[in-house]
Amino acid sequence: MNIADLIAKVDGLIWGPPLMILLVGTGFYLTIRIGFIQFRGFRHGIKVLFNHFSKEDDPGE
Repeated sequence: MNIADLIAKVDGLIWGPPLMILLVGTGFYLTIRIGFIQFRGFRHGIKVLFNHFSKEDDPGE
């Protein structure tokens, strides 16, 4: 077994189901820990996206 075979084997282990479980678990943890901000702030984000917080006479672009 050479180094390339070892790297390929480790690569297959890391980038498979363990990484998906880690990413989904981290997403759930942070969603709960931060207080569901991506759901609570969705309406505010849409308002900002469509310029409901700026006036025509405001300085800027």
